[in-house]
Amino acid sequence: MTATPESDQRGAHSPTKKKPDIVVECVCEHIRSLPTVTSHYTRAKSPHRRYLSTEMSLSQMYEQYCMWMDEHHRGVEVVKNSYYNKVFNTRFNLGFAPVKMDTCNTCDRLGASIMKLSGDESRSDELESVREELAKHKTLSEAEQAVLTAIDKGNKVTHSCLVTDTLGILNRSCVSMQPSLQNMTMFIL
Repeated sequence: MTATPESDQRGAHSPTKKKPDIVVECVCEHIRSLPTVTSHYTRAKSPHRRYLSTEMSLSQMYEQYCMWMDEHHRGVEVVKNSYYNKVFNTRFNLGFAPVKMDTCNTCDRLGASIMKLSGDESRSDELESVREELAKHKTLSEAEQAVLTAIDKGNKVTHSCLVTDTLGILNRSCVSMQPSLQNMTMFIL
């Protein structure tokens, strides 16, 4: 018998119920494959929040996951519904709530292009070009929204709006501003 204590054995073993990494990655891969949209006008409050279709539910997602696993990853363990829900709720910033403001198809399209191009290093120039186009679009959209907000507040002054049609927003601007066009002067560049 020695006077030195034995080393502590707590935490030295891996959890017995821990799922293999490949199983967890399959769940994440399936959730990432679902189409999402972002809120265009509320992105300042929650820039990383994305939304799934309001017609979708977690139980429907799980059913799709089971079929998807059968097609793409035969032989890999299919997790239970409760574990699928746990991964969805802890690893993803997704929601089902309908977006109360309109979403912008241009932002969604460019965002999807960025996600698609991000994994391909050979297309870095194209990725940068899409990122620049998205930044320009957001800048113009925020300026347009500021003008609409000023009009909605009933400002009595003549509103001036410099609109460039580089991204094709002029038609959308005219349609959305029509009720207040008598208070607005547009300069087309």
